[in-house]
Amino acid sequence: MSPNPTRQIAGGENQAHSSKGLGSGAGNPSLAASVPRNTQRGHSLQEGKVAIPRLRRESDAYATASTSTADKPRVAHACEPCRSRKTKCSGDRPSCKHCVKNGLKCFYSDGKRDRIKKQVGTLADRLNGLEELLRDLSLNANENDRERIQQALAHGTPFEDEDMETVRSQSQTSSRSTTLSRPGPYGEDYVSARIGSTDELDKVKEDFNRSSESQATGFHGKNSELAWIQRLKAHVMPNTDQRGETAGRPGAPTSPNFISDSTYLCDDLELTPLDQVDLLEVPPRHVADALFNDYLESIHTFFPIIGRKTFTEQYLGFFNEGRKPAANWRAILNMIFAISAKHAFHIKAPWKGQEHDHELYFARARGLGLDSESILAHPNIQRVQITGLMALYLLSIKQINRAWTLSGIASRHAISLGLNLRNDDSVLRESSKEIRYRVWWAICGVERLLKVMTGRLGAFSEVDCTVPTPLPLDEVDLFRETNPETFEMLRHWSKGGAELAPRQTAISASSSSLPPMRPSSTKSNSPATLLPFTEQKPDIPPSEALFFYYFTTLGLITSEVLRQLYYASAMEDSWSHTLVKIKNLNEKVKKWATGLPSLFDFTIAEQGDHIWVRQRVSLGFFYYSNIILANRPCLCRVDARIPNQSGEAKESSRSNAKACVDAAIQMLRLLPDAPDIIAVYTLSPWWCLVHHLMQAAAVLMLEMSCNAADMMPMRAEEIFSAAKKGWTWLREMGEDDIASYRAWRMYDEMLRTVAPKVGKHLSEPLPVEAMSNIDNEFSGGSLPFNFAQGIYEHSAVLPMPPHVYASYDQYLSHGLPTSRDQPDMFTAPEMYAMSFGGGETGVDFDAQSPSGEAG
Repeated sequence: MSPNPTRQIAGGENQAHSSKGLGSGAGNPSLAASVPRNTQRGHSLQEGKVAIPRLRRESDAYATASTSTADKPRVAHACEPCRSRKTKCSGDRPSCKHCVKNGLKCFYSDGKRDRIKKQVGTLADRLNGLEELLRDLSLNANENDRERIQQALAHGTPFEDEDMETVRSQSQTSSRSTTLSRPGPYGEDYVSARIGSTDELDKVKEDFNRSSESQATGFHGKNSELAWIQRLKAHVMPNTDQRGETAGRPGAPTSPNFISDSTYLCDDLELTPLDQVDLLEVPPRHVADALFNDYLESIHTFFPIIGRKTFTEQYLGFFNEGRKPAANWRAILNMIFAISAKHAFHIKAPWKGQEHDHELYFARARGLGLDSESILAHPNIQRVQITGLMALYLLSIKQINRAWTLSGIASRHAISLGLNLRNDDSVLRESSKEIRYRVWWAICGVERLLKVMTGRLGAFSEVDCTVPTPLPLDEVDLFRETNPETFEMLRHWSKGGAELAPRQTAISASSSSLPPMRPSSTKSNSPATLLPFTEQKPDIPPSEALFFYYFTTLGLITSEVLRQLYYASAMEDSWSHTLVKIKNLNEKVKKWATGLPSLFDFTIAEQGDHIWVRQRVSLGFFYYSNIILANRPCLCRVDARIPNQSGEAKESSRSNAKACVDAAIQMLRLLPDAPDIIAVYTLSPWWCLVHHLMQAAAVLMLEMSCNAADMMPMRAEEIFSAAKKGWTWLREMGEDDIASYRAWRMYDEMLRTVAPKVGKHLSEPLPVEAMSNIDNEFSGGSLPFNFAQGIYEHSAVLPMPPHVYASYDQYLSHGLPTSRDQPDMFTAPEMYAMSFGGGETGVDFDAQSPSGEAG
């Protein structure tokens, strides 16, 4: 064997080591100790090579000795002046000896390891932020993009070393989590959102074209209360089957459970034939004034489909000066009368006229504004208003299928005119732009409510609309204000007003003053001359416009709930992802509620305010409806469907189900315990009240049936009492309303079935057949009286009671007006300044006013 290579040592001598000497390690214990253990045990090294330790040089020994005897040992970290000068640093703090001696400013920067940690921490924070952003974007992404985002997030992070774990443990985390904080994966990660109560959103289980009844009802999606009632029937009634879903005993005969069997709506009723009406007839002036004023008070605040100022001027010109408007304007007027006539009958107002007056007005409007020619006519704002008002009227009489069709026409006409986009026309005034924006948001409000009631896709998505949210400025002030800075400031407010708006406590509700503006140092109209909005903090007084802003922004959250949880694309998400979406939606709607001005806050008992009661109560109904919709997917027995589900997911599902039930209870608490129809139709969203009651009723009966929120038996009495309260209200409302009666009859059957499951019983007797005559009374298509014979003669105009209802006395400063003390809308201060133009007869009201606002 050839000798090992020689190594030159410090003294210049050559030393050769034989393989034998190295193998035994004799005479060199330090060398033997350095040889690998397997070599000492007799294992041969590969190719006969071994590791030779480096021998210490004499210079190394000298350096070590000199260092050990040095007065100033080497420090681990030098100050920056010594580092830059490359001089020896003593390491003293706060100043080293060298810097003190030379009068230098001594400071120490982070070491290399500390700098790396900080850089890694910064990168980690940025990475966490980007991951959270991707998760948020995936909620609104299409299927392909969502899958790509999930794949990218599934690869994890490259920072997995010990330093990264230390940084993560010390870093601040976001207050709003986007994932369930458990190690996982668990069962909820492997099952889709179909596991929840929404079931299969991407398919239907019956033929909706099979009969006239199914065509009248149409398809109703999973967020519709009709679908909830249908599902409840399949669960508690043993002989029903939802097209393949057997709910009873195995092998037991079943009967179809069609959606048309679970509806209380009135789409099966026929419309009044046009040949029974005079299209040009109008009611007497005192009736017309009362109907118009009631519309402005009870409907226009929620759905400003017309321009109040412009249309009122035209109305006065029509009645005071004998102007002859064109057909479209007459159609709008008759739709206003139709909606108000229906409301007047509910509140038993002195001007209510005959029970079917609203059908007469609607028939006139159809003949004037929705004939065969107008269907193919090009869009204009008045056609948007006609079809939008028709959809709202049909919604109020519970003909939802027809309302859905007309709402789609109104939406497409509006989109054809670009009302869904921001208008930057330099010629059009800001006030006219804002009126058009409000027309768009009113059409959106009708369409959105129909989406909630039917569970169908809308004609558009608000995500694709760039129109600004409404300004908190009433129309009177809107036309008076000419300062562009005011519009700019309010536009900033409307972009984030719910978060920035101060909560009003003692501001006059009758005030219409503009928000206080700080004087500008320049006359420039540029937004750059404005103070930052967060610094201005304007006080926005309560007004109809401010209410409409909050009503609209709550509606946008409703649309987001529907898009994320009830559209077919939501079925591609895992159940864990669905729970995260529900959590975020709940946080969003609660954040909206915390930004409400106190006068609009429906959670404050005994406000002492007499003016904004209707607005408060209405916001309460729509808020709790939002909570119900957001948490409804969890109101089912999910536990048994998901194997290996994490404890956090179980608790999240139960918490969401409880929130859903609690929202239903709170919604019913908005009503007095003892029913009074005049009060509820005066101070609530009367056009969809039955929908809200059935929404809450379905949730309560589902909980009594399946106990998804684990609230039984501890809260059985509370839930049953709330359910019975809804039953009582529908029974009272059903005495003169066909939809309410149908809803009550269905409610009664279901409540008697599910109540024994929680040890409760409905003690009231079964419904008597006498009430069923209401169905026959409303089933005919023709009007039950002759319009030519004194239609406007009121045979029994009874004075109103002094107070609407005792439970609402705290909210009301006076009772409902009688025919003698009915407030005249034309004595309002803003009416004095109105001008009526030329006043020529035969003027075409179809044309827009010179200022460009919609009438």
